[in-house]
Amino acid sequence: MDYANLTIMEALPDYLHGPSGGQDVFRRLAGAKIIRIGSTQEDGIEGGGLVLDYELDSAAYRLVFGLSELGMWIVYDSFTCSNRAEFRG
Repeated sequence: MDYANLTIMEALPDYLHGPSGGQDVFRRLAGAKIIRIGSTQEDGIEGGGLVLDYELDSAAYRLVFGLSELGMWIVYDSFTCSNRAEFRG
């Protein structure tokens, strides 16, 4: 696989995140400043999660993804103050 030339898809699979595919999140991140990126040892986030703290228009936000062998989905988005775990499938 040629990782250097992968095509980037600005969405998540429909079966993990609903029909919008989280496109609004990826558009927002394209113009954001990443403050911190990592995972957590706390229970309740499948796959250890991917936690992304970012700044947009001088405000700080947090985005948390769950991970498994099926893919990735948004668990929490502080920009919209929503817990989207229900879209996991």
